[in-house]
Amino acid sequence: MPSLDEIRRKKLEELMRLQQEKMQQQAEEQGQIQQQIELMENAAKAAVAAAERLLQGRSERRVVILAGPGNNGGDGFAMARLMKG
Repeated sequence: MPSLDEIRRKKLEELMRLQQEKMQQQAEEQGQIQQQIELMENAAKAAVAAAERLLQGRSERRVVILAGPGNNGGDGFAMARLMKG
């Protein structure tokens, strides 16, 4: 029969393992979020470059950015932020 100290040690080891797994999961999720942000920024930069080419030589340079119901709202927001200045 295990002693009370052995039981405590095993429980502590299990708790530490669970905490490490949770921290690993959070780190992976954060990495995925960072990748999504980079993708949005890259899409916005490409869209701004295309808009600037289309607006080149025009005196009126107003732009309306429309984002549909898909996952492009962040791209549109980033584009507006980059175009503003």
